[in-house]
Amino acid sequence: LDAALSVSSTAGSGVGSGSATGYVTGYPPPGCARPAGPGIATGAPVSTGAISVTGAPPVWPPPAAVTTGDRTGLRWPDLSNRAIRAPDAIVPGDPWPTAGPAWPHIRLTTSGPLGPGHSGQGVIVATGDLNVASGFAWRGAILVGGSLRLFGDADLTGAVFVGLAGAAAAADLGDGHVRITYDPCSADLATASLAPFPAALPGTWRGDW
Repeated sequence: LDAALSVSSTAGSGVGSGSATGYVTGYPPPGCARPAGPGIATGAPVSTGAISVTGAPPVWPPPAAVTTGDRTGLRWPDLSNRAIRAPDAIVPGDPWPTAGPAWPHIRLTTSGPLGPGHSGQGVIVATGDLNVASGFAWRGAILVGGSLRLFGDADLTGAVFVGLAGAAAAADLGDGHVRITYDPCSADLATASLAPFPAALPGTWRGDW
């Protein structure tokens, strides 16, 4: 996971904000000794209003042949079938995990919105679009199949990837105070629950769910 905010882009998508303030930084916070990454990684236009974008480089359009999946090592279809570990919660349906020291894997099958009551840590896999209301804070990884829209203040620490399902997608940073901090150490801890099961060996079996 190599960017604070990454948009797997197609024509007409990108990162935009008319009046949001804050920052998108590609530099890990103290205590995380991983190399710095780009603040925003996207092949589409970037218009961020008053937000400060820092990183190495600040805005990195990857080569067209390199997809977000290639750079993250994530295979989006695996996040919604039996090739990957079952999530700790599927929302709606299951209750939202209580904030705590664990790093839960949450599959979100609605666009939300997520607000202050959903704040916490772990990995969120939003199968479609994701809307974030003012006051939401998250540490870890947010993986969005479609577009991301922020409505107010937000504080996201780790890594955010948008457009993983392959359709046209965008990140709309809204008009609040937005802080997106690159923290690959937290993102790695969160996405550890996404590791697929080992390949089956002759004479062995694997449980189903």
